[in-house]
Amino acid sequence: MATHTKTIEYAFPLSTSSVATATARDFTQMTVYIPESSPTFKSVTLETSFCDGTVATGANTTAILIGIALGGVGRNDATVTQTITNSGENYSYIATRDVTSYFTTNWTGTSMTSDCRITITGITTINCTAKLIITYEYDSSATTRVKTVKIPIDGNTGNLTTSLVALGSSQWPNLSTFLPEASITYRDIFFQMDIHTGTTAAASASLNMRYDGTNTISDGAWGHSLISDTFYRRIDKLLSGTGAPSTSASHNIEASTGSTTAKPCPCLNGVIVVTYEYDHSSSTTILNSIQIPVMDESGWSGGTATGDKSRFTREISIQEPGTITLVQSGIICTMIDAGAITLDLRMGSQSSRTFTHAATVRAGCISSMRRIDSGATGGTGITVARGFSTLVMDWFTTSATAGNIGSNMSGLLFLNYTSDKHSSGDGVHAHTTHWMIRPTATGNLVQRLQVAAATTPVINETDYWLISVGYQIIQIPSGTGSGNLAYAFQCEVQSGEAEGAGWRPLYSALYASDPEIGTSLMWARARTDFIRWPGDPDTSRLDIENSRNYRFDVNVNSSQFWQAAMLLTWHSITYSIAGTIAGSSGGSVIIKAHLAIAAGSIEKGTEIANTSRSSNGAYSMTWYDNTVNVFVQAWESSTVLGRSDDTVAS
Repeated sequence: MATHTKTIEYAFPLSTSSVATATARDFTQMTVYIPESSPTFKSVTLETSFCDGTVATGANTTAILIGIALGGVGRNDATVTQTITNSGENYSYIATRDVTSYFTTNWTGTSMTSDCRITITGITTINCTAKLIITYEYDSSATTRVKTVKIPIDGNTGNLTTSLVALGSSQWPNLSTFLPEASITYRDIFFQMDIHTGTTAAASASLNMRYDGTNTISDGAWGHSLISDTFYRRIDKLLSGTGAPSTSASHNIEASTGSTTAKPCPCLNGVIVVTYEYDHSSSTTILNSIQIPVMDESGWSGGTATGDKSRFTREISIQEPGTITLVQSGIICTMIDAGAITLDLRMGSQSSRTFTHAATVRAGCISSMRRIDSGATGGTGITVARGFSTLVMDWFTTSATAGNIGSNMSGLLFLNYTSDKHSSGDGVHAHTTHWMIRPTATGNLVQRLQVAAATTPVINETDYWLISVGYQIIQIPSGTGSGNLAYAFQCEVQSGEAEGAGWRPLYSALYASDPEIGTSLMWARARTDFIRWPGDPDTSRLDIENSRNYRFDVNVNSSQFWQAAMLLTWHSITYSIAGTIAGSSGGSVIIKAHLAIAAGSIEKGTEIANTSRSSNGAYSMTWYDNTVNVFVQAWESSTVLGRSDDTVAS
């Protein structure tokens, strides 16, 4: 049987209490289910977040302890001791830890309880989250399988009020019909928000969320005494209990704030994350859920009107069989600047939608989200079908005034579509995997930080098509240094690939903000730098499975705390370009396949596969699409050569 790779997620319940410096915070225990027997763990990340709950004065974070335990095995703690210097504002932080070796050593069976502890020294913390991101190999003989899908919502376009208001209409889908697989058992459901407070005045306030139409779930009241617009993460665990919505009906997602000046949470958005088991052998229809970094603008964000907007395009190869149906999908965009930002964001033929982020003292990035499916506000943003589909993204901000333009604009696509199940099983379908590059660690405080990747991707299938290579970058400055920075993220070129040495730029951007500390999420597109399929003729590309170093550069000598992970998406659906050589004079025949028309970003005429044989007879080559015409050329000598008709692979 074949071996495949997947990534699943489980979240701990939100911990809202205020916990003093150097005091342990233990999250409520949860259970992790992996029904496929004997998983091989390749990259397991424990991703936590905490908010500075120090009310009257700023304080420095001097140490971060992150602990993990599985099934009663002694908890394993690791502490990073390095100071995040306060800038006179409240802030939040995402802290990650690579726990791959711990899972490898301690995982047994098909389910285990898990515990998490964080201890933050230097500040009082409030509203903390933790989740596990588990990438592992499994055997395709498994009948009961587990998967995680991510369902985005249309975000709000302005501030919350003190009354609960629905974000769009019925954006929580009826999961019993939305998820098409057979015999589903829900193992985790949570709503993840990566948002900002929008604070303009000191007051105590909570963010209130309601998913079932009856019960409100609130985070801890946060003083906001330092009046800073703080990026923060909130996770509401909704598998069961008070406030959990029924899985057999659609629901409104409602939100309100306790104070429209302390915590208006502009453009609030989120992603419904569902992890569930299903009977693979009995499933005929599959939900394919992938995440692709699709935009990253190096300069200021767009122009000031639609005529001088920014535009990015992204082609996506969809090869699953049967009818392809786009379901609830969308894009989260993050950016930053020092003042008010009005963002006009649209995808494809959608009508304009404007997201307003009011002026405040900014401590971290801001976010906006638009759906692109038929239920989106403003219409459908992409047409998907088997073959190559193209997503077009347009945006601009309405101001040309420094501080209000917006910088460091990037975005992550959550693409969900249904298809029939492939004859080789859904393990060959498109799927996104998560690989830790750099966790929270010491060794920052420099203009150039060079690190070895914590994990290196492994693709088990001999034949595969890379749909996307991208990176999630998590960055936080320290202290009151310059708010106007230039960032560069690069990977090392190994000997034996491309130019054989040096550094390849993967992401670069302006970072214009108030000189305050705060977390920023960035999404880097990088597929153009890596080999797209085995036998890719572009020799300038890098091998995704090579271990390599990465480098984080910044233009000033100030503290920059960097973390990063790779988001790697591929399918291993293959077809055959086959035929028969006739008329040979008995020598060696070189056979090459080429595209007859352009396929996405691959130009017409590109060599896509090659083989050879002696004399007459059959040949076959592997290809990864059967919707675009190809042709074959055969060469034995200058007088013995030929070309096939245009046809598709089969």
